[in-house]
Order: sequence, then C-alpha cells, then structure tokens
Amino acid sequence: MIVMLNTDVPTKLIIFDDEMNIKFLSDLPYKNKLYIRGFHINQIVGIVGEGDVAISFEPINQ
Repeated sequence: MIVMLNTDVPTKLIIFDDEMNIKFLSDLPYKNKLYIRGFHINQIVGIVGEGDVAISFEPINQ
C-alpha cells in the first residue's frame, strides 16, 4: 500500500494487528509517498491529525 498525505496537517498513521496491538506507527510526510509492505486486507488503519486530514491510498504493483 502506498499512502500520501495531501494536506499540511501533522498526521500519524497507525496500523493495528488482529489483537488491536499497534503494529506500525509513523508520522506521514506531506506530499511524499510512504510505502507500506505486508499490509493485509481487513487490517485496521487509524489516521490521527488535527483539523482536516486528506490522504490517498494506492496499491503497490508487484
């Protein structure tokens, strides 16, 4: 999965495992793509930021 933050609002991306433990936590860079490998369908993702947060997702072509 590729994630990109489209606003300049400080934002964090959190990915949880099946037991709701934090598996991945990162600040999202503004207008830069963040590549996340090993992401599974139905995994829970949290997006945390103040104000209006806009992100885009794309699959990684393998």
